[in-house]
Amino acid sequence: MVDEVRMGLDYYRDVLIDTIPAVYGEIADAEALMNLRPWAYWAKDGEPYPGTTTLVAQLERVMSANPDHPGACHYYIHAVEAVAPEKAVQCAERLASLMLEPPQWAVPIRWALGAALLKAGRPADAERVYLEDLRRFPENGWSLHGLGASLRAQGKAEEAIAVDARLAAGWSGADVRLAGSRF
Repeated sequence: MVDEVRMGLDYYRDVLIDTIPAVYGEIADAEALMNLRPWAYWAKDGEPYPGTTTLVAQLERVMSANPDHPGACHYYIHAVEAVAPEKAVQCAERLASLMLEPPQWAVPIRWALGAALLKAGRPADAERVYLEDLRRFPENGWSLHGLGASLRAQGKAEEAIAVDARLAAGWSGADVRLAGSRF
């Protein structure tokens, strides 16, 4: 049994060593940098943590060569959203137009786009994004959360309260408390 497991691990190691550079190419280093400090690229004062400027420069280099690179665009959204939400929005909009997500997609781009739009001070645009996601996937908690936030940001308190009630009803049995419209 141990030999079979070792053979399996050796096989997957070899496949990964051969496949990752071919599939990811120039984006592999950026992904590695992101994994060193997941979702923590900037200090609260807007100063970059070590490695962040290298990461952003690398992603911008990849996108200058291939503006429609979905991996680079996705990573760029996360890398800059805290300090340059409009740059994140540009990438999220481009990515949303490029990708047709399968229904089982783990984290739809619309969640990231809506969050970036809210952060960029564009709540009406975020509302449209969340409504589109709710049209596709009715009563989705993540989009209900984002929709409520976008309505509150526009001063639509009564509508936001109604959406919050829908979220509370649909999310009542969940073991996760939503802090935003995406992870």
